[in-house]
Amino acid sequence: MTRVPGLLVCAGLVVVLDFASGPEVQFPIAYVLPVLLAAWSVRKKWAMGLAVGLPLLRLGMVVHWGSEGLSLWAEVTNLLIRATVLLGLALVTLKYREMEREVKILRGLLPVCMYCKKIRDERQQWQPIEYYVRDHSEANFSHGMCPECARKHFPDIPLGPPQAVEHGADGLSEAE
Repeated sequence: MTRVPGLLVCAGLVVVLDFASGPEVQFPIAYVLPVLLAAWSVRKKWAMGLAVGLPLLRLGMVVHWGSEGLSLWAEVTNLLIRATVLLGLALVTLKYREMEREVKILRGLLPVCMYCKKIRDERQQWQPIEYYVRDHSEANFSHGMCPECARKHFPDIPLGPPQAVEHGADGLSEAE
């Protein structure tokens, strides 16, 4: 939680600048920055808290300054609009971050040995394709043997009609 102090400083600066600008100048877009930072790098509770808390602070400032032209009802409506927009922004950002953490995609060209099919990783180490894919995606391998390879490598074993041969949990071959 080392990012929380920086987040609070950012939110505090936005509130101080909003207060210093007075009641005539409204710049609600500034409240987006601390909410985005909270949703992106801290936690959901901080993002939601700021999304509701910052508009409440703005309403407190309006009450402190005295309502000039807008009724309290209009100011509360503005608060609800701001809070709804900031909450929506926080939720979209949180969902994006969650999806980003879940997705691992292999992209680009993979350097593959043409003989053993090992892949060279980012540390320039050669590793079996199974390990590379496991470490860089959510996929896993289930080793089996296609009928063509079974006939080629084990010609003395009758396999019957062409079927894939897979290794079960006990390591023994079994027809699918």
